[in-house]
Amino acid sequence: MRRSVSANSGVIGFNEVQIPPYTEEFFRESVYLIRTLNYYGKLEGERKAQIVALDFDGTIWDSVHECFVISSKAYQKLGWSFPDLPDIEEKFRRGRFFVRIGDEFYLLLNWISRHPNRDPETMSEEEQEELRKEAGPRALFEKTFYETREMMRETQFKEWCSLQNPYPGILDQIKEVQKKFFKVVIATTKDAVSVKKLLGLYGLFLDVIGKENTVDKARQMNFISAAYKIPLNQIIFVDDLLDQVKLVKTIGAKGALAGWGYGSSAQKKEAERLKIPVLNLQSFAKDLEELF
Repeated sequence: MRRSVSANSGVIGFNEVQIPPYTEEFFRESVYLIRTLNYYGKLEGERKAQIVALDFDGTIWDSVHECFVISSKAYQKLGWSFPDLPDIEEKFRRGRFFVRIGDEFYLLLNWISRHPNRDPETMSEEEQEELRKEAGPRALFEKTFYETREMMRETQFKEWCSLQNPYPGILDQIKEVQKKFFKVVIATTKDAVSVKKLLGLYGLFLDVIGKENTVDKARQMNFISAAYKIPLNQIIFVDDLLDQVKLVKTIGAKGALAGWGYGSSAQKKEAERLKIPVLNLQSFAKDLEELF
């Protein structure tokens, strides 16, 4: 096969080389693939360079009732007295903004027991910090909590699923985000198995970085950056808890607050003061594209 070659043509030339027909076809397909990848590589660089990392609970899924039920069952298994208040679940929901990892449900319930007449949303930042320092059988509760969830998930799957739901329209919004950005992943302190099972019910299959990897959201962003070879400043993290968004911004990732989740009104005001975008559920795909 003979091909003419010029300095500017960019054509690979072979001089008097005999190759079988199937090999020539292979070269032809390879050149096409290289050109295609180069085209899409440029497209991604210009329009789809970012990864969108989404928190799960409070951002995609409203699971506070499930967390309440599992916490109650864990207390029962441990032989502890669960707070006996007529509005305990409502207080649990209003205090959900405080909880970042499983053992903090125990701290929240203890706080509610000690302050039955207070609204958890009135907890000051100083009170929250002091509460997080409390010891007690937190590790034992956390272990029992996750064991209880796993048992219910595996033996009473339909009932477990009925305790929680995706936020209205959120899954369609995620599909829109997938069209506009390079990749969407889940970054959560929940266990990855539960997340994948819940999303799978709706035919949505995403990569999940869960508590098995780390519960530190900054480390999760570093893991995503390394795994997908994307710099931190090309990662957009969305969470309903302001502390988590502020944390990932300290390492150079972008961040936005999900305005529809468990975040308190004080957190939303603080986000606005810090010029951290507060997203709207119905338009968050469009908002992300315009902001970032």
